Amino acid sequence: MRGNVLREYLVETATTIFYRDGFRATGVDAIAKECNVAKKSLYNHFPSKDLLIAEVLRRRHVAWVESVERTIGAANGPEDAIMELFDATGRAVRTPKYRGCIFFNAAIEFPDACPEIGSIIDENVRYSHRRLVELATEAGLENPELVAIQIGVLRRGAQVTSMASGDSDVVGFAKELASQVIADAKRPKSKKRVRRKA
Repeated sequence: MRGNVLREYLVETATTIFYRDGFRATGVDAIAKECNVAKKSLYNHFPSKDLLIAEVLRRRHVAWVESVERTIGAANGPEDAIMELFDATGRAVRTPKYRGCIFFNAAIEFPDACPEIGSIIDENVRYSHRRLVELATEAGLENPELVAIQIGVLRRGAQVTSMASGDSDVVGFAKELASQVIADAKRPKSKKRVRRKA
């Protein structure tokens, strides 16, 4: 294989194996064997396993952003977009090969990640939160920052719970709670009456 073609093949194969078997459990030997290449060839493209992981996560982040933006773009307004994100999560957790969020998995496996890995995990978290804040703001919800935190916790919590329990219905429950969060943020706050002195 030519250089660029081999690099693409290495990343695609590593993505599949890392997601299926875990980052720490997967050695460079396993990836090289699956790709039918010498370890030296792999190291020519990625001098360390951490750099290979970072490239896998970088590409998954790009794909994730594109997927989120497509979902938002097809929605009927910001509130509907938030609900559609839960629907997209529901579809994802129902796929046979679902193993959770790859960024959450990486964060768990690498609590003290090297800068190359840590920066991509952080960017994914920041993007997800920022986009929810923007949607909450566009919807005219009160305290969009808090709404984004609540929605984010519900969505990620549903991902983890569905993977651990094998029950994909929890995403639907999380969506119902998210709709209540939105309803509460739209509800006008009651103002305390001030009694006038006689």
